[in-house]
Amino acid sequence: MSDAQAAISRSRSSRLEGWEIRLDRYLRESAEKPFAWGEHDCCLFVCNAIREMTGKDPAAEFRGRYKTRAGAYALLRRQTGPSGDGCVQPTQKFDFVEAITVICEICGFPPVPVPLAQRGDVVIFADSEGTPALGIVALDGRTVLGLAINGLRRLAIDSALQAWRV
Repeated sequence: MSDAQAAISRSRSSRLEGWEIRLDRYLRESAEKPFAWGEHDCCLFVCNAIREMTGKDPAAEFRGRYKTRAGAYALLRRQTGPSGDGCVQPTQKFDFVEAITVICEICGFPPVPVPLAQRGDVVIFADSEGTPALGIVALDGRTVLGLAINGLRRLAIDSALQAWRV
């Protein structure tokens, strides 16, 4: 297990009392905040939401370590490699969904069928370019929130491809 995986594993926690209020405040603050790799991208958006709900930061080891899509993918690829120790062969294709699955497993977030996803749960959906992206189930429990160029976008929950319980 890599150092990042160990840190993520230590982040396992249940939701804090009043998590709905904390999450609602964070979502309002994020509503019009523009997308920026390494600052406010889909992974950090979701990890910030998890931090608001649980008090633990699954992205602590990733923050400040990338500024581009390629950098984010390279970091995820190293930390979630098939050997579990960050060792990935240069010829292996990066799979974002698999990397997120590994991180959710390390965090103790079990997969759930999309129709059973609840408020604050992590989801993967296809963005406007058809690329997998992370989001969370909104507080209404019927929609998914994900990042767009100029802030949050709301999608029907059935647009989610996979879900994990936080």
